[in-house]
Amino acid sequence: MINEIREMVLNELEEDNTSSASQQDEDEAKDIHNLKKENKLLKLLNIELQDKNSLLKEHLNHVKQVKNKSFSQVLTDEIPKQKRIPKIIIKNKNRDDGNDLKRNVTHYLNKEKSIQTKKVIFKNDSEVIISCMNEASAIDTEKSLTKKLSNTCTIEKEEVKKPRLKVVGFDNYEQMDIKTIEEDINTRNFKKFESKCTVVHTYVNKKTKVQSVILEVTAEIYKHIRESKNRIFVGYQNCRVYDDLNLQPYFNCGRFGHNGNKCFNEKVCLKCAGSHNSVYCNRINEMCCVNCLYGNNTYKIQYDTKHVTNDSQHCQVLINRINKYIAITDYPLTPVIQRYIGKIDIYKNTGAESTNARQKSQSMTSLSLRSSILSIPRKTDDAKKR
Repeated sequence: MINEIREMVLNELEEDNTSSASQQDEDEAKDIHNLKKENKLLKLLNIELQDKNSLLKEHLNHVKQVKNKSFSQVLTDEIPKQKRIPKIIIKNKNRDDGNDLKRNVTHYLNKEKSIQTKKVIFKNDSEVIISCMNEASAIDTEKSLTKKLSNTCTIEKEEVKKPRLKVVGFDNYEQMDIKTIEEDINTRNFKKFESKCTVVHTYVNKKTKVQSVILEVTAEIYKHIRESKNRIFVGYQNCRVYDDLNLQPYFNCGRFGHNGNKCFNEKVCLKCAGSHNSVYCNRINEMCCVNCLYGNNTYKIQYDTKHVTNDSQHCQVLINRINKYIAITDYPLTPVIQRYIGKIDIYKNTGAESTNARQKSQSMTSLSLRSSILSIPRKTDDAKKR
């Protein structure tokens, strides 16, 4: 009897030990699981705190930069331009089919609620131009219009040009081709950008024997170059970069959009609009723009003609062309445009050259006077005694 009781007690103790051990294992497993959860949460909190810390650092740097700027610097800081949104152009496939394009487009725009348009221009009976609020709405509008009106109309999205830049002062001593120059520029300057620049053209200056490179860049790269003081590295050289608008008038006739191979116009002076070469013109007080004069005579416009043809500040025809070029190009900032566009020595034998020469001579005379004053020997003590 005693032995039976002893066995029962031992069995109960073993069961208690096994149950307590299993409970301990379960508790330990729960604790480990909770610790893992807490570890994950702490990691997430750490990432959020790092992001907030980086934002605060950027804000502090911006505040410091603003505080260090003077009032004149704040006024002269350039305001970034809004991103260029491509327009949608709708045209009739057949003009003689009697299809009322204006009525069809307006009916569909009123019916479709998802399309967000900023401005709709009805140019004529066979063309409609739609400006959208943003790039996403432009894509949606193009897709929906092609579904409904593709049978009777052609829907095209306007191509936005990339900014063009000219890199000057590149001594290509290794005789690199266009592809190697492009790779070198991208690896040295634009490694962190997803989209890279493309080299369009290269040419060599006949006088200096130095090469120039024409680039097409994205808006991000253009802004980066402007922030880098308009300089990039090509090879080991730090080269200057200029905006290349390619809007210079042709030297023979002063008109735009063609070169010597396609020019059939008569020779016209770009200074006085006479029928002689611009280089040999010496009419100082008879300046007259060819293009503004042509616009006044043909379209009855009252443009001022008392300037040279490539003056980007006074020639209204050239100003209009520049504004149109900027409007269809994805510039994040306003491009820097030279006063006189092109390589034409437009002020040779004119009053501008004489005024520049006069200023140079005045500065030279002032320097010669200073040097003569500095070259006078000082009197020594012995000379004073004598």
